[in-house]
Amino acid sequence: WAFTDPCGRSINHTQVYTLSPPDLPVWINPPADITVASCDGYDFDNLPDLSYNNGQTGDCAISGSVPAVRSGSINNCQGSYQYMWTFTDACGRTINHTRTVTVNPPPAPQFVNPPNNETVNCTAAPDPGVAIVLNYTNNGSGNCLISGSISASPQVQDNSDCSKVYTYQWEFTDACNRTISHTKTVNVLPPPPPVFLNGPADITVSCSAAPDLSQPQPLNYS
Repeated sequence: WAFTDPCGRSINHTQVYTLSPPDLPVWINPPADITVASCDGYDFDNLPDLSYNNGQTGDCAISGSVPAVRSGSINNCQGSYQYMWTFTDACGRTINHTRTVTVNPPPAPQFVNPPNNETVNCTAAPDPGVAIVLNYTNNGSGNCLISGSISASPQVQDNSDCSKVYTYQWEFTDACNRTISHTKTVNVLPPPPPVFLNGPADITVSCSAAPDLSQPQPLNYS
């Protein structure tokens, strides 16, 4: 305000209004980081809105909600996603919140009672036409259960000494690209060597009793 009186004297007064911005908004119940199994059924595509408020009223109130932006990736049932919420108010101030969802794979499956290698006599040799079924499980539950069975037929190797080797190979790869395998080898011993049956003993005879050597007698063996 300014005033000049008839005597040419002036007076003035200035009042300054300093305006502070309203309180900065804060997030309402921002979600914390979590760790989940890939098989838990967590909805990774759910991008929920997150609300904010500065607790004031009237023209000073700042409130609302914003959607999340997702980044990150999951490969072979493991990895992480980051969900970020960002808000910038009319005063140019920005708040943000990030939630990390760490994803772990379910336990890997194992074969149930995998058979050991063995050595058997030729009479106990496996039937090459019969496959052996081997079960596997990770002892999980619900969607996290990985179980089943797989069969293997033997590959037979014939050796020069008449022994044989039967090799069974089981292999399973789960949805998380993890592979388990087991090999069983059955070594089949060669049959016992044959012996002559009732082989005649050496004899001494006179010349007149000599046998006809042009007609050798057959001798059985087993």
